[in-house]
Amino acid sequence: MKKLLLKKVFLTLLIVSLLSIGLTGCLDIVVPPSETETGTVKLVVSGNYYYDLTMDGVTRFSNKQPGTYTLTNVPIGNHTFEAIDVDGASYGYESVTQYISTGTNYVYLEP
Repeated sequence: MKKLLLKKVFLTLLIVSLLSIGLTGCLDIVVPPSETETGTVKLVVSGNYYYDLTMDGVTRFSNKQPGTYTLTNVPIGNHTFEAIDVDGASYGYESVTQYISTGTNYVYLEP
């Protein structure tokens, strides 16, 4: 009787542990960055024409003249910023990779 009870307990523990290991691998828990894990970026663009401004390959501002543009809630870490002339990169282009920390960060682009 004890052997049968021991086998049932062992099999139950085995099944529960296998299911818990298998199911925990399927969950993705994404926590959005908090205010203390983001910063503000001021893009300072100089030049003579109009530019598309990107961050990490995503266009954030299109067809903008030289000036200062603000990006908020940027996660801390390294990011690549680009200013690309609207007529093409051969007319004006600059790329800057910069570490963004909490607070205000200035990125200077001179295409």
